[in-house]
Amino acid sequence: MGLHVLNLFITHRLIRDIETFSQRVQVLIPPAACPLEVSPFDFSATGELMDEAARRTSAWLTQDGLEGGDDPILTVTHGH
Repeated sequence: MGLHVLNLFITHRLIRDIETFSQRVQVLIPPAACPLEVSPFDFSATGELMDEAARRTSAWLTQDGLEGGDDPILTVTHGH
C-alpha cells in the first residue's frame, strides 16, 4: 500500500511539474511501458522493466519522438 501511495504522489508531482514547466520549455515524455506483464512493485523484475523501457524509448526516438506533437499530460495519465 505504501508503494502505491508513493507512486500516486510521484505521478501527481510529475503532472504538476509538466504543467508548470511546459509554459517555459518543451516537455517531451516517452511512452509509458504499459501494459506491464509484471507488477511494478515486483523488484525481481527490475532488469526486465528497465530493458523494456529502453526498448520503447529507443523506438519512440526512432519514430521522431523528439518532434513532439503529443500532449504530455495525456501520456502520463492513462487507464487499463
